[in-house]
Amino acid sequence: MKYILGLLFIFAISIPLAMTGKAVIAGGAVSWGNDDIYDSFVNMAGGRNAYIGIITAGTSYSIARSTANDIGSQLRYKYGVKKTEWLPFHRSNGGSCTSSAYNSKIRQMTGIYINGGDTKPLLDCLKRNGVTTSGLAAIKSRYQSGSLAVFGSSAGALVMQANPVPTTKSSYNSLLSGSSHYSNGYGIFTHGFIEVHFTNRGRVGSFTRLVQDLRSYNTIGFGVDQNTAMVMNGESSFQVQGTQGVYVIDVSSATKGSTHSSNKNRWAIRNVKVSYLTDGDVFYFSSRSVSFASNKSKVRETGVAARTSSNIFASGAFTSVTTSLFKSRAETTIADTSQSHPEYRFDFRETSSSVAYAYGSRLSYRNLYMDIYCLKNC
Repeated sequence: MKYILGLLFIFAISIPLAMTGKAVIAGGAVSWGNDDIYDSFVNMAGGRNAYIGIITAGTSYSIARSTANDIGSQLRYKYGVKKTEWLPFHRSNGGSCTSSAYNSKIRQMTGIYINGGDTKPLLDCLKRNGVTTSGLAAIKSRYQSGSLAVFGSSAGALVMQANPVPTTKSSYNSLLSGSSHYSNGYGIFTHGFIEVHFTNRGRVGSFTRLVQDLRSYNTIGFGVDQNTAMVMNGESSFQVQGTQGVYVIDVSSATKGSTHSSNKNRWAIRNVKVSYLTDGDVFYFSSRSVSFASNKSKVRETGVAARTSSNIFASGAFTSVTTSLFKSRAETTIADTSQSHPEYRFDFRETSSSVAYAYGSRLSYRNLYMDIYCLKNC
């Protein structure tokens, strides 16, 4: 009996387990020339034998269908996918949102592509009143078994998370009156919050406030820039691919409030840990650690002054200010909001654990600390 059990044990461990976490989470505006990102998804979905279902987020039924046709054409003719098909989960299509008619097709598909656009229709359709429909249940079951790859971009990436989904409330208004969000997303990505178009649309204020306000769900969030993606390595980590980067906002050691006397009763936070990953870098979920790409070298200080900003929510300003600090001899820098009634300030500082690596113009860093507080007219 022991011999038989031993053989069964050896046989069991020799069978490769299905790889879950076959997902690509993109920050929006992914160029069809960004072959690394699309190739990653297509390879996860079976390469040239892939059969990919397309879910589109357009509020108009005709636009949603037309968009799906365009996406399908690109996937077939540019990236060699064997078959694509629109899954018309659209609230204008009668009972399609709750119908199980598409479930048999989902069970045959090897990939699902969720397009950007309007977040709310995606949630309204596949999570009716917060309840998972049979179509979404089929997608999640296949994903969790490792037999279905999922690609989400912009709104399509936002709905993949298990946590509440951020709305498009501005960073400045979020600092004033609190974060805003929809109900929980699809539950495909379970490792933290997701935000998209991150530095392109100045979302550091709204996202930091959201993660802090909802820290009972998770204390970490991932802000993905445009034309950039988190490519999952199973459920253990992700690698960054694309032209910009992914921000990691970690409030696990942060404290609500400010030591500045000017702050009065305004919302504030200190000791937010920020990391910034660019192409080739890897983030590990369990340890919350970063591995920089092997082609990058440690950044050395220069005589260049660290940048500041009078409009921290301007496109790209957050990246410009924070990366400049690692090139300078300074250990701190600041940035303010362009709005002055009240005016908020962002303090950034390096510590002994802060480090940056770069390859060419691409600079990545880990463990920069950030405070946000009201500075004037509070």
